[in-house]
Amino acid sequence: MKHELTKEESAKIGKTINAQIANLKSGKSPVAVRPFNQTDFTIETTSDSYVLTMKNFNQLNNIETPNWLKIESATDTKITAPHSKTTDVVYMLRKSYEDYVADPSQPYTDSLTSQVKFFTKLWRGEGECLSTEQQRGFLGEMYAMAALYRVKKIKAIEAWDETSRASVDFDHDGWSLEAKSKSSGGASIHVSSKQQLMHKGKKLILSVLDVNKDMKKGKLLPDIAKVVLDEMASAGLAADELEDLKEKIEKNYPIFRYSTSFTSKWKIGDLEFFMIDEDSKPALFSKHMDPCINVPDGYELILSGLSPGELVDLLK
Repeated sequence: MKHELTKEESAKIGKTINAQIANLKSGKSPVAVRPFNQTDFTIETTSDSYVLTMKNFNQLNNIETPNWLKIESATDTKITAPHSKTTDVVYMLRKSYEDYVADPSQPYTDSLTSQVKFFTKLWRGEGECLSTEQQRGFLGEMYAMAALYRVKKIKAIEAWDETSRASVDFDHDGWSLEAKSKSSGGASIHVSSKQQLMHKGKKLILSVLDVNKDMKKGKLLPDIAKVVLDEMASAGLAADELEDLKEKIEKNYPIFRYSTSFTSKWKIGDLEFFMIDEDSKPALFSKHMDPCINVPDGYELILSGLSPGELVDLLK
């Protein structure tokens, strides 16, 4: 059974990998890659490069790499990347470990191999760094955040779970918000788990953004994100707060670092907000669902059963 990482677990993984990379010293013996802690998976640093070694593993042959990355896969596999690509190495290791712990039945080599193949393709300029559904979800959260910022200011950013691993996307004292997106004209949204719309004794709001792919008139996700961030800056977000938000985004959605990878174009439509009251059908459905009932793929919520309202009024 797959393990769903929490926000805290995800943050700890990133901190652990960053700390090890920062403490590596040239000329020292290879050490086990944290947090994998496998004796046959090591890392070391030279004066200008990192070297990852997978001992007794030779399944990474014939992989086309960008010109800055070198992969040798014979008896052992060695992956060499320059210090100038530290951020890319850290991000790949983090995603590899997240994949590894999410499915304990697989060996770590499976996770690492799949991520190496994905990232080498991305680094060669082929493919997008976020799937279509990830882009839709991110846009839904960004537009909800911008709307929240106009009402709650910095609390909107503090409340955001950038890892998408908490039960709701925005959670603060006295209020919470779950952000969704759908195609224009769509009658429903997908709720991935009963926890998302489970009432917890404080205001619970649902936001729904209309998002459509439009390769002729649409805009790329990084360009849309920049417009949204500029609007937040115009609404009062200070320069240092803006930089902190960008850093928060990049840790899980590297849209600026890999901006050239994006090809999908999006057209943004209406943004609506709905109050999920304690006695609402979604909340009652979640509350009374027996724990022995598993809904692995979530459920569809028909929006016609809810009434939209102004966010500022819903948050009063």
